[in-house]
Formats: sequence, structure tokens, C-alpha cells
Amino acid sequence: MNLADLKIRKLVSRKQLKDFRTGLEDVDAYFYEDAYKRHTELLSNVFLVTYHKKFVAFFSLSNDKITFEDVESEPCWKKFRTTHFPNENDYVSFSALIIGYIGVDNRSQNVGIGTYLLNYIKAKAKKAPVGGARFLTVNSYREAFDFYLKNGFKFITEADVEYDTRLMYFDLLAN
Repeated sequence: MNLADLKIRKLVSRKQLKDFRTGLEDVDAYFYEDAYKRHTELLSNVFLVTYHKKFVAFFSLSNDKITFEDVESEPCWKKFRTTHFPNENDYVSFSALIIGYIGVDNRSQNVGIGTYLLNYIKAKAKKAPVGGARFLTVNSYREAFDFYLKNGFKFITEADVEYDTRLMYFDLLAN
């Protein structure tokens, strides 16, 4: 599969939501039950990905922020803040885009589409036409931790280490 041939377009119609299964129940349920509604209510932007007119993936993006409540303690917050903004100590939150869902159809998995989409999102987020965001965030399922770590994301805290989902982030100014 030549990933350069992927086409990424915003969701337009509910009719576009068909013949798609990731194999992950929560992701599939969001896709069929919530994606169009959240998209039309302007709560998220949903993008569909095709390869030679065949539907292979989707992702959703929404506005987010990273705040003190996302970490377990004042020292953890201070470490996060000073790592990314060493000369500022009065920031109370940081702008972000959250990847609400990213799903690749089970017939198109393990060929690099997920990594391609993360790189696409990173590049587009740096050039956001309306608002800025310094970070990408994701509430990752345990099964996807390694995927996001491999793609430069980090856990924001260790307080959620026992949970099935964990908040992760990517600094858009990172190389």
C-alpha cells in the first residue's frame, strides 16, 4: 500500500459511515453511533480516510487543554510546566487538540496507516488555521499504549498507571 495515495476528507454525510470495523468495540460504537452527531454539533471534527476510494480509517479531533487536574501532584505539574515552558511559572493550562478516536479498518491494519495519520495530524496541528495548540492529547486504551509511545507520545502522569485508559500527550514543538 502506498500511503501517499491516502485521501483525507472531513465527514459530510451520515451515509459515509458504512462498512467499517476496527475490531475494537468502543471505537466501532463511536463511529456508528456518535461520530456524525458530535461532528454536526461542532463538538469534534471527524475525518474519513480512503485508499483508492475504499474506506480504510477515520479520526476525530476536538479542542482540549492540559491542566493541573490532569496530573497527580504539584511537583508533577511543576515538572511538566518547566519542561515545556522553563521561563514561565504562572501558566494554569496549555492548549491542546485531543485525538478523540483514531480507527483503522481491520482489513487495512498493520500497514502503517495509524502512524501515517498521527504524522498527518501533527503536521496539520502545527498549522491550525483558526486556533493554536501546543500539544496533542489522547486518552489511550491500554492496547494502544505502545503505538502512541512509538510515535512520540508520553504519559502525562503515573497516577493512572493501573487504569485501562491513560492520558498521553505529544509536544508539537518536539522533533
